[in-house]
Amino acid sequence: MSNPKNRGFTLVELLVVIAIIALLIGILLPALSAARKNAIKVKDATQLRGIMQGFNAWASDNRDSYPLPSLVDANNDSEAANVNKDRTGAIMSLLVFKNTLTPEILVSPAEVGRFEIYANYQNDAPTAAVTPRRALYDPAMKGTPKDANRGTNTATVGNVSYAHLVPAAGRLTAWRNTVSSSQPVLSNRGPVYQETATPANNSWTQTTGAITGENSDSNQLFGSRGRWAGNIVFADENTQFSNDPNPESVTFQQRSGTGATQTVIAQRDNIFVDETNEGTNLQTPQRRNALLRMLWTGIPTTTTITDTTLRGGGGQFVWVDGDN
Repeated sequence: MSNPKNRGFTLVELLVVIAIIALLIGILLPALSAARKNAIKVKDATQLRGIMQGFNAWASDNRDSYPLPSLVDANNDSEAANVNKDRTGAIMSLLVFKNTLTPEILVSPAEVGRFEIYANYQNDAPTAAVTPRRALYDPAMKGTPKDANRGTNTATVGNVSYAHLVPAAGRLTAWRNTVSSSQPVLSNRGPVYQETATPANNSWTQTTGAITGENSDSNQLFGSRGRWAGNIVFADENTQFSNDPNPESVTFQQRSGTGATQTVIAQRDNIFVDETNEGTNLQTPQRRNALLRMLWTGIPTTTTITDTTLRGGGGQFVWVDGDN
């Protein structure tokens, strides 16, 4: 008679166990993937809030103004006088130089594009500066892959993942600590949009099929092909995840007509579009709709700048995925 204690598993029993394990894995893997994506989203939001806190810390020491390299480097010790300094890389470099931020916090954990942490940042006498011992930031740190080569950082990658409010003309009134819960200051970068109807209808869609639009890497951070989603942080340091580039909390005044017949309607504001609500030139002082972009070079104060020349995909100042 056989001993029951020595009885092993039958083939059928093993197959049943394997099937149960496979079923459990099939159930757990999507949950683990969702948890991982959520953790990345939370970490990204934490980094954005940290950068916003850095902006506000700077503002507390500089009459409520956010960092503006053209003002800080008025003696041209960091960069030459003929350089348009108010670009993404220089703005963030000011904060890294003061140890308010680290290079690591400037690159999103969800990053899939041409960005990497700048490991060789020089906080003391940066060699890329005009006068290293008096420099106030390291000009070799690149905000975008399109930045002109500076110092030894010649790779075609950027060191900052995030878009920020464009500090020019009328929007300079918002380039300060307003503590506003409706003023977006920083966000995940976004694609290029094209107008689909008259401006009065405020209707936009991503550039069809283009690497700057529907196929932009910025859509892959938290959205999908042809649809952007991402984190937005406001002046009061509140961070919001939005599935749309025109969140409900951000509006602008759409104007039509003149004089007594003028109508003003509050429209949801696409934070990546320079809506023509008050003219077509970005430098028009009263234009204050939200506009968050990555600048590879600073914007001059006198040049006539339209949405076409401003934005990426051939634009003169903004960088987006696909630009070289």
